[in-house]
Amino acid sequence: MNANPSPKKPRGWKIFVSLSVGTAAFFLGYSVYVVLKEPRLTKCYESAKRPRCLSNIQRIGLACKQYEADHHDHLPIRLVWLIDGNYIGLSDVFICPSDPDLKKKLTRETLEALSSYFLRTNLTEAASSDEPLILEKPHLHKEDGGNVFFVGGQAAWEGEQTQTTLQGSWNLNAG
Repeated sequence: MNANPSPKKPRGWKIFVSLSVGTAAFFLGYSVYVVLKEPRLTKCYESAKRPRCLSNIQRIGLACKQYEADHHDHLPIRLVWLIDGNYIGLSDVFICPSDPDLKKKLTRETLEALSSYFLRTNLTEAASSDEPLILEKPHLHKEDGGNVFFVGGQAAWEGEQTQTTLQGSWNLNAG
């Protein structure tokens, strides 16, 4: 008789080890894939934020147009006037979803400084409909350019060169 029989490993042990190693290898490989493709994912996430930003700038622009209709064709020169006149509420509409300070707290007093958008202050009643009224602050989007709201009521994505030209020609009032 054999005094020390060799201990038997439980059945299925090899299958368990194989599955564990295989699963770990899969997740490691997938992680490497995601890291290598990360710039493409970032661009996709950024592209997904653009429609919300466009919606924000349209809402602010439409509030400006309502203000203009109520004030004898005079456009507001401060965003806070839109809130004071109940044309738009103080909400995250003033912060672009691509803004790195997305969690900033807006108050009536900090709106002008913390908003993600510039409001053009040097427009007159004679401004043509293709004149920009609201412009995003530069470099919020990883892509080149930003959203612009025009006096005529339309909003559009403009390239970085157009944005730079507009910023240079404006008397910009942050907010």
